[in-house]
Amino acid sequence: MQARRETSGPPPRGTAHSGGGHDAGLARNRRGRPGLARRRGAGYDAGMRLGTWGAISAGLAVAAGAFAAHALRARLPGGMLEVFETGARYQLAHALAILLADAAAERRPRPALRAAGWLFVAGSVLFSGSLYALALTGVRALGAITPLGGVCFLAGWIAFAWGLGPTRSAERP
Repeated sequence: MQARRETSGPPPRGTAHSGGGHDAGLARNRRGRPGLARRRGAGYDAGMRLGTWGAISAGLAVAAGAFAAHALRARLPGGMLEVFETGARYQLAHALAILLADAAAERRPRPALRAAGWLFVAGSVLFSGSLYALALTGVRALGAITPLGGVCFLAGWIAFAWGLGPTRSAERP
């Protein structure tokens, strides 16, 4: 019979404290509980994850589209309703792009892929946000912000393409 080892802290990460079993090899949290700690890859963000932003943005875009179709149709002039709907359409498209960038960055942890996702987030806030504000308030000066969001979208797509490109080691024969 082995003597029980007394320790003040949890067992080392990745080891089973019970000598095996169904939880052997799972990541452990600070208290040593199996399966509760998150494995963090090179692309992990300390704050809110990019995928979370993408999912929230997609939900908000759907809500904005429904709001435009039902509540704003009778209240906004025709041109402003189209402006609002354009914001919702671009937000939804780029919410999906955020999710794609997050998934790609998890598989290939490259800074360009993370940058692409965050550029899509910034573009959504600036582009769609300014269009929503323009449509709801009628303040034309808000339209000056919209192109900045468009530049973020374009830069995001360039960064996305760059991040998906070949690695240097793959370019060598």
